[in-house]
This record gives sequence, structure tokens and C-alpha cells, in this order.
Amino acid sequence: MSTLLVILSAVSITIAINFLFSAHWNKRQRNNMKAKEKNLRRAGITPYGSTLSHGMCIDTRTNTIVSDQKESIMWYKRLI
Repeated sequence: MSTLLVILSAVSITIAINFLFSAHWNKRQRNNMKAKEKNLRRAGITPYGSTLSHGMCIDTRTNTIVSDQKESIMWYKRLI
């Protein structure tokens, strides 16, 4: 019984430590991504695309090119 209790305690402590390290790493990663997002926005790069092949469409009423206002997956890939 005592051995089982020691094993369960060791496993519980290991899981708790793993959770704490994981939470800390996730917070650091999020802060890094937010800082990079801020720098990209400051440089004029937005999540709505910047070329004709991505993030732009033609307004049929005025026949001009406009942003399609959809956030792109490439925006989030740049943050990593």
C-alpha cells in the first residue's frame, strides 16, 4: 500500500510540474506572437492580405480592387 501511494504521488507531482512548465511556455509563446503581431501591424502588414492573389477581390459595382476583409491563415503562420 505504501509503495502504491509513493508511485501515485510521484506521478501526480510529475503531471503538476509538466502542467506548470507547459503553461509557462504557452504564455511566453503567446507574448512573443503578440509582440510580433504588433511589429507587423506597425509595418503595415495586416491579416487581410496584401496582393491580388491573396486578400483582394473585385467590387462588381465599381469594378475596382478592394480588400476582401477575411483574415488569412498566412497571417497566423507569420506569427510563429
